[in-house]
Amino acid sequence: MKALGKKMAVLLTALLVIVNLTGCGALSDLIRSGFDASGYIQGILDCTYKAEYEQYKKLTDATDEEAEAAYESGIEAEAQTFMTWLGVDTDLVSDETVDAIKEFYRQVYQKSSYEVKDAVKADTSYLVEVVIDPIDIFHLAWQDLNDFADEFNTRYENGEFDTYTPEEYEKEYDDGILEICNSYIDQCGYLDPVTVTVTVYPDENGLYGISDDDFASLDAQIISYNPTAE
Repeated sequence: MKALGKKMAVLLTALLVIVNLTGCGALSDLIRSGFDASGYIQGILDCTYKAEYEQYKKLTDATDEEAEAAYESGIEAEAQTFMTWLGVDTDLVSDETVDAIKEFYRQVYQKSSYEVKDAVKADTSYLVEVVIDPIDIFHLAWQDLNDFADEFNTRYENGEFDTYTPEEYEKEYDDGILEICNSYIDQCGYLDPVTVTVTVYPDENGLYGISDDDFASLDAQIISYNPTAE
């Protein structure tokens, strides 16, 4: 049987890629000439959610390939969140379905809405406020997803899938939830804005970055996975 669950992960894989690139030469040059903390956060967000790499590359000295890898890592992590949250069996899901989930998030990510405010200097660090409009796609789709899960479980209990292989059974479920989610891409909007304040701080080498927790706080607001809260 299938059941809908809660979000269990954030884009930690993408964060590791981003953090590992912050120690490059171009960033050191920018520190000496006046570090743009707001631009740094803007670059991370644009790279992670919009696949817009120029600001990110400028502030991290990343190559096109490294910037794209950071974006794709975020898509991969979000796909894992989707599968955990919606009860997709990762041992049985097909590569085709995983690719379809990733494509779903590429489209949803393009709707990401955030405004990075001017940085405020605080000792050796910077405080940067980011105003995020959480995407409401799962709020819109939630009732349909629950109805589908209930119907699917009824079909299971009635023996409709008795002759299916485990892979066929999984695909029947996965195709259904993806169809519902994709149907709401063009309809989705935003919940009330949320302000997240992050700290951009230097490490022992004077190179600036943000913490895993701060990145997770930003990411947690981009798409709302709490559709029962209004």
